[in-house]
Amino acid sequence: MDKAPGADGVVDLTMSDFNDVMKYEAAHTRMASEVRGGFDKLPVWERAVVHSKADSIFYGDNGGKFFRIVREGGAPIGPYRGGDFNYIKQGMTFRASGDSQGEMRAAIVGWNASGAGMSSNIPQRIFLSEVGYYYYENYGGD
Repeated sequence: MDKAPGADGVVDLTMSDFNDVMKYEAAHTRMASEVRGGFDKLPVWERAVVHSKADSIFYGDNGGKFFRIVREGGAPIGPYRGGDFNYIKQGMTFRASGDSQGEMRAAIVGWNASGAGMSSNIPQRIFLSEVGYYYYENYGGD
Protein backbone atom coordinates (compact mmCIF):
# COMPACT_ATOMS: atom_id res chain seq x y z
CA MET A 1 0.00 0.00 0.00
CA ASP A 2 2.06 2.87 -1.34
CA LYS A 3 -0.43 5.68 -0.85
CA ALA A 4 0.58 8.45 1.51
CA PRO A 5 -1.85 9.73 4.13
CA GLY A 6 -3.57 13.05 3.55
CA ALA A 7 -3.35 16.11 5.77
CA ASP A 8 -5.74 14.44 8.25
CA GLY A 9 -3.46 11.39 8.55
CA VAL A 10 -5.85 9.09 6.68
CA VAL A 11 -4.99 7.16 3.52
CA ASP A 12 -7.81 7.60 1.01
CA LEU A 13 -8.59 4.68 -1.27
CA THR A 14 -10.82 5.07 -4.30
CA MET A 15 -13.43 2.43 -5.01
CA SER A 16 -11.14 1.22 -7.78
CA ASP A 17 -8.25 0.85 -5.30
CA PHE A 18 -10.52 -0.98 -2.89
CA ASN A 19 -11.86 -3.26 -5.63
CA ASP A 20 -8.27 -4.19 -6.55
CA VAL A 21 -7.56 -5.07 -2.91
CA MET A 22 -10.73 -7.16 -2.69
CA LYS A 23 -9.86 -9.07 -5.89
CA TYR A 24 -6.33 -9.71 -4.65
CA GLU A 25 -7.43 -10.90 -1.22
CA ALA A 26 -10.13 -13.18 -2.68
CA ALA A 27 -7.63 -14.72 -5.13
CA HIS A 28 -5.09 -15.16 -2.32
CA THR A 29 -7.72 -16.82 -0.11
CA ARG A 30 -8.83 -19.12 -2.93
CA MET A 31 -5.25 -20.17 -3.73
CA ALA A 32 -4.39 -20.75 -0.06
CA SER A 33 -7.51 -22.90 0.29
CA GLU A 34 -6.72 -24.90 -2.85
CA VAL A 35 -3.16 -25.57 -1.65
CA ARG A 36 -4.62 -27.08 1.53
CA GLY A 37 -7.16 -29.17 -0.40
CA GLY A 38 -9.99 -26.81 0.57
CA PHE A 39 -10.34 -24.99 3.88
CA ASP A 40 -13.81 -26.51 4.19
CA LYS A 41 -12.28 -30.01 4.32
CA LEU A 42 -9.93 -29.24 7.22
CA PRO A 43 -10.73 -30.33 10.78
CA VAL A 44 -12.19 -27.59 13.00
CA TRP A 45 -8.96 -27.08 14.99
CA GLU A 46 -6.96 -26.63 11.79
CA ARG A 47 -9.50 -24.14 10.41
CA ALA A 48 -9.06 -22.16 13.64
CA VAL A 49 -5.33 -21.96 12.91
CA VAL A 50 -6.06 -20.86 9.32
CA HIS A 51 -8.37 -18.12 10.62
CA SER A 52 -5.78 -16.89 13.10
CA LYS A 53 -3.20 -16.54 10.31
CA ALA A 54 -5.52 -14.96 7.71
CA ASP A 55 -3.97 -11.54 7.33
CA SER A 56 -4.40 -9.06 4.50
CA ILE A 57 -2.33 -6.19 3.15
CA PHE A 58 -3.99 -4.09 5.87
CA TYR A 59 -2.09 -6.02 8.55
CA GLY A 60 1.48 -5.57 9.78
CA ASP A 61 2.96 -2.20 8.84
CA ASN A 62 -0.48 -1.02 7.70
CA GLY A 63 -2.32 -2.21 10.82
CA GLY A 64 -1.98 1.08 12.69
CA LYS A 65 -2.65 3.37 9.73
CA PHE A 66 -6.09 4.80 9.08
CA PHE A 67 -7.80 4.12 5.75
CA ARG A 68 -10.96 5.56 4.23
CA ILE A 69 -12.75 4.43 1.09
CA VAL A 70 -13.88 7.44 -0.88
CA ARG A 71 -16.97 6.93 -2.99
CA GLU A 72 -17.93 9.34 -5.72
CA GLY A 73 -21.38 10.68 -4.90
CA GLY A 74 -21.59 8.75 -1.62
CA ALA A 75 -20.47 8.95 1.94
CA PRO A 76 -16.99 7.62 2.61
CA ILE A 77 -16.46 4.31 4.39
CA GLY A 78 -14.26 4.79 7.40
CA PRO A 79 -11.82 5.86 8.46
CA TYR A 80 -10.89 2.57 10.06
CA ARG A 81 -7.51 1.31 11.16
CA GLY A 82 -5.82 -1.17 8.89
CA GLY A 83 -6.19 -3.68 11.73
CA ASP A 84 -9.96 -3.30 11.39
CA PHE A 85 -9.90 -3.51 7.58
CA ASN A 86 -7.87 -6.70 8.03
CA TYR A 87 -11.10 -8.38 9.13
CA ILE A 88 -12.27 -8.36 5.51
CA LYS A 89 -9.76 -11.18 5.02
CA GLN A 90 -11.19 -12.95 8.06
CA GLY A 91 -14.62 -12.88 6.44
CA MET A 92 -13.25 -14.33 3.21
CA THR A 93 -11.47 -17.10 5.09
CA PHE A 94 -14.53 -18.00 7.15
CA ARG A 95 -16.60 -18.19 3.96
CA ALA A 96 -13.97 -20.31 2.17
CA SER A 97 -13.99 -22.62 5.20
CA GLY A 98 -17.73 -23.14 4.93
CA ASP A 99 -18.31 -21.58 8.35
CA SER A 100 -21.52 -19.69 9.01
CA GLN A 101 -21.69 -15.98 9.67
CA GLY A 102 -22.77 -16.78 13.22
CA GLU A 103 -19.64 -18.86 13.78
CA MET A 104 -17.57 -16.04 12.29
CA ARG A 105 -19.16 -13.40 14.51
CA ALA A 106 -18.71 -15.55 17.63
CA ALA A 107 -15.03 -16.09 16.82
CA ILE A 108 -14.46 -12.37 16.25
CA VAL A 109 -16.23 -11.41 19.47
CA GLY A 110 -14.35 -14.08 21.40
CA TRP A 111 -10.98 -13.10 19.97
CA ASN A 112 -11.45 -9.39 20.60
CA ALA A 113 -13.12 -9.74 24.01
CA SER A 114 -10.33 -12.06 25.20
CA GLY A 115 -7.81 -9.25 25.13
CA ALA A 116 -6.13 -10.56 21.97
CA GLY A 117 -7.90 -7.85 19.99
CA MET A 118 -9.72 -4.68 20.90
CA SER A 119 -13.23 -5.09 22.30
CA SER A 120 -14.09 -1.48 21.43
CA ASN A 121 -13.56 -2.32 17.75
CA ILE A 122 -15.88 -5.34 17.63
CA PRO A 123 -18.77 -3.64 15.75
CA GLN A 124 -16.62 -2.39 12.87
CA ARG A 125 -14.67 -5.65 12.75
CA ILE A 126 -17.88 -7.65 12.43
CA PHE A 127 -19.13 -5.24 9.75
CA LEU A 128 -15.89 -5.51 7.77
CA SER A 129 -15.74 -9.30 8.15
CA GLU A 130 -19.26 -9.46 6.71
CA VAL A 131 -18.09 -7.37 3.74
CA GLY A 132 -15.36 -9.96 3.11
CA TYR A 133 -17.73 -12.90 3.69
CA TYR A 134 -20.28 -11.63 1.16
CA TYR A 135 -17.61 -10.63 -1.34
CA TYR A 136 -16.02 -14.06 -1.23
CA GLU A 137 -19.42 -15.75 -1.42
CA ASN A 138 -20.21 -13.85 -4.62
CA TYR A 139 -16.81 -13.36 -6.27
CA GLY A 140 -14.28 -15.61 -4.53
CA GLY A 141 -14.60 -18.43 -6.99
CA ASP A 142 -13.70 -16.34 -10.03
